[in-house]
Amino acid sequence: MESRKLNEEKPKSTCEVKRAFVLMMFNDNYQYFKGYYRADADRENIRMLCEDAQFTINDTKGLKTDNLTADEMEDLLKNIARTDFNPYDAFICFIVSYGDSQGVLGVDGNSLSVREIIRPIIGCSSLASKPKVFFIHTCKECNTDKDPPISIPIGRDILFAFSGVDTHEFGANHKSLYISTLTEVLKEYGHDMNLTDMLTVVNRMVTRFYQIMPDFDGKQTPIFMSTLRQAVRFRNFKPEETPNKNGKISQEKCKAPTDWNQIFLADIY
Repeated sequence: MESRKLNEEKPKSTCEVKRAFVLMMFNDNYQYFKGYYRADADRENIRMLCEDAQFTINDTKGLKTDNLTADEMEDLLKNIARTDFNPYDAFICFIVSYGDSQGVLGVDGNSLSVREIIRPIIGCSSLASKPKVFFIHTCKECNTDKDPPISIPIGRDILFAFSGVDTHEFGANHKSLYISTLTEVLKEYGHDMNLTDMLTVVNRMVTRFYQIMPDFDGKQTPIFMSTLRQAVRFRNFKPEETPNKNGKISQEKCKAPTDWNQIFLADIY
């Protein structure tokens, strides 16, 4: 009898995300310091990724999502938490900004902590037992050398992925290393791998970049933490026309790579 009860309460082992609500937030126009990072390329990469997956993007009913103060970011998340998420399989949030040791910087220079970002969403009843995924990329604040905010996710069924400290700030024509790698991996292997496995690949690819490109100062190690109770798969992603049979990234090594896209084909296994 006890065994039957446990089996009845056992959740599904895999959540197949076919419909997701995606919130995208970008800060790159700061009021009190000059930031050199521009979010244009990252915004486009994320938008194309979500469109390929047929996800709903920024259905915010006209609410502002770019260049927000810390209070505005918190207010936006509280407003979004009032959404009826019953039609969706998951909630996904991308935040691209500057940051400090306290969290994500608003354009007013004030910080919003990871817990403050997550708290409104975990209280949403229509997201109960559904994956709530947060991808956060921050460049470091100008003239600072602070560690990234480390926080344990609060609540169930949450995955929080953080870029680490990106010591490089790129112009409008360049992609950030973390978002570029993340979107490439999700796009290419979303049909074949679960989310946490893909994020492990992202971590390895980003750290490998600094091994292949020793002229870049500093080290960036992405972080992800999870209270997910199911493996998450994005079933709407289509496999490439000529996918690798074993589902792994090509082991062809780069020779003196000059573009990040070449790094994606590096021998990471």
